[in-house]
Amino acid sequence: MAELRKLTLEELKAGMSVFLDFPDVEQVTQEGVKETVDRILLSRAENGGRPPVDVLTDYLAVGNVKDMEERLKIIIGLSRGSLERVRRIYEAIFPGVRWSMIRRDDNIRRRIARFLIYPEAEEVFIPSFIRSNFYLPDNWINLLQDRDFLQVIVQGNLQSQYATDIGYALENEIGNIVSAVGHPHEKGKVGIVDSKEVDIAIPDTETPRILIMSSYQLTTGSSQGSKANEQLRMYQDVRNHNSSRNQRNNPDVLFINVIDGGGWLARPGDLQTMWHECDYCFSLSSLDGLRDVLQHYL
Repeated sequence: MAELRKLTLEELKAGMSVFLDFPDVEQVTQEGVKETVDRILLSRAENGGRPPVDVLTDYLAVGNVKDMEERLKIIIGLSRGSLERVRRIYEAIFPGVRWSMIRRDDNIRRRIARFLIYPEAEEVFIPSFIRSNFYLPDNWINLLQDRDFLQVIVQGNLQSQYATDIGYALENEIGNIVSAVGHPHEKGKVGIVDSKEVDIAIPDTETPRILIMSSYQLTTGSSQGSKANEQLRMYQDVRNHNSSRNQRNNPDVLFINVIDGGGWLARPGDLQTMWHECDYCFSLSSLDGLRDVLQHYL
């Protein structure tokens, strides 16, 4: 067994990577892109040289509300609008009418389609600045029939989901190591850390011996500061628990962080907090050290 010690901050950084290699995530993501493009592609038959409002009205008449929103996001992506703003516009045009009616009612859908194509023609008051974000390019029908173009759009919309999936893959990798060492584990709220959700509690969330938190960040974001501060408070809770009288005859609970990704490397202050506020800290490349810790303490 290797020397059992906490990695230094520099050792942790040296083992971290901007990107993580999880081939299963790559495959599933690419398959998802293809399936999405297949769903949203406007066929030549659907177009048929009809008036643009008719084409868009029918294009949005699909499946359930989720399917309709998927297509609507693609349409909006061709301009500078957003789904959230479309919903506000819908409320202005149809006060008190549920959003789900856009899929069920052809007249409602047609009016929204007309707004997206000719925003200046809507008579209900909508500020000109808001309207200006919804001008579709003249070739929007051709773009909806271009598979290569739609693939680029769909991949762009999946950036955050891709990063989330890589994070889950990292968490699963940790869980696999815990299982391989021969210990049960759970994910859920743990009382000793103010009922915060813990990614991996060994052996369970009720009476944990080890708590493991996993975090992957592909890009930077303000949430990282909040995450680092949350980890600080959780580690303080663990230390308070370990020093309490009721815990005197029981083994201490360990708090471990697994952290990786270019987003963390680009936020050295938050990374240092994450490293400091735990008993051990690992990256994906140093998870053999986690195995050693588990074997030693359990």
